[in-house]
Amino acid sequence: MTLSVFLIVYYIFLALFILFSLFAIYHLVRFIPPSSAAFFTLYIFLAGAAIIIFATWQGIQLIDWTQTFFTLNFSL
Repeated sequence: MTLSVFLIVYYIFLALFILFSLFAIYHLVRFIPPSSAAFFTLYIFLAGAAIIIFATWQGIQLIDWTQTFFTLNFSL
């Protein structure tokens, strides 16, 4: 079993995060009256999300995903 299983789980969580973020952005744009506070909130949300995604992407690149997670030796 390789570590790439965790990478697949990360991509699933990333897809869900993007989906929920699109819903949140839609509700911010659609239902909140245009004001400087609304644009500031949207900017902070997008900037925070971009920083988190960039930081995790940088961390993911440092891992050897072909390395095995564990091995089972059944030698008698």
